[in-house]
Amino acid sequence: MVTLGMETNNILHPIGYVARRTGLTTHVIRVWEHRYSAIEPTRTETNRRLYTDSDIERLSLLKAATVAGHSISSVASISNDSLKSIVRADESVVIEQAPNLVDPASELEDYLKRCQDSVPDMNRTLLENTLRDASVALSMPYFLEKLVVPFMRWIGDEWHEGRIRVVHEQFASVVIRDILYHLGIQECDSSLPAVIVCTPAGNAHENGALLVANAAALEGWRVVYLGANTPLHEISVVAKKQQARAVGLSATYMEDPGRLVAELSHLRQMLPDSCPIFIGGSAAGQRYEDLEKTGVQYVSDLQAFRAGLRDTLETYNLT
Repeated sequence: MVTLGMETNNILHPIGYVARRTGLTTHVIRVWEHRYSAIEPTRTETNRRLYTDSDIERLSLLKAATVAGHSISSVASISNDSLKSIVRADESVVIEQAPNLVDPASELEDYLKRCQDSVPDMNRTLLENTLRDASVALSMPYFLEKLVVPFMRWIGDEWHEGRIRVVHEQFASVVIRDILYHLGIQECDSSLPAVIVCTPAGNAHENGALLVANAAALEGWRVVYLGANTPLHEISVVAKKQQARAVGLSATYMEDPGRLVAELSHLRQMLPDSCPIFIGGSAAGQRYEDLEKTGVQYVSDLQAFRAGLRDTLETYNLT
């Protein structure tokens, strides 16, 4: 429901509508307002936030700037015209026009240490708050690729070396899963291109798939998330029903590599050629040559997956 004013810009929208329009979570919108004064919404008599179309435009520009690699703290006070220049410009122009932009790497070490410090005592509050703070302060690609992925790798290494117990690994995995699910799985505009995301049968660890879901959301895709242990024949059913333009899989375990390769080959045959299947994860990396022979595209990291999604849309738009 909206409130109508005399001009288009006086149409006021609730925060849920703004979240759907911008692709930001309501949590991020509130933090950008409180902590960084990025916007100043109208308040009703009951203190409910309402946003104008100009607010939505500014939030969209701020999101684009953070996706491009800038921390919200460095761009929150910049005018909309400057934000538009930053979004359009190459890196050298950005530095010239906005010399006060900070390197997010300066914040990264502290966030990573706080995450690691939370593990021995299984301090859920510390880990949740650190990840939430980092997801707002850092650009989302930087948060995923430079903090979450290295932290997950550190957890695995510590467990394999016997420096932490399995309960510590499970604790961290659950917190990460909850944070990633909250960030990446949202209601989206049905007109957005759909991507099916899950782990194949036999893969119970879904954090890799949730990273894939968040990466896809960053690229403007509508994520249809099927979770862990998904039979591959079910993927084809959902993909056809949702008219999916891509499938993203994460495989960290292969009990029977030959069977998985055969099933992926069958899935590839069931989907149109215009719907690529991407797969990543440690187990997939060990058999990437066999997988690619089936027509499935192996991606080594989130950057490669995002690039694949962009290529998919470019190809689709040309047809």
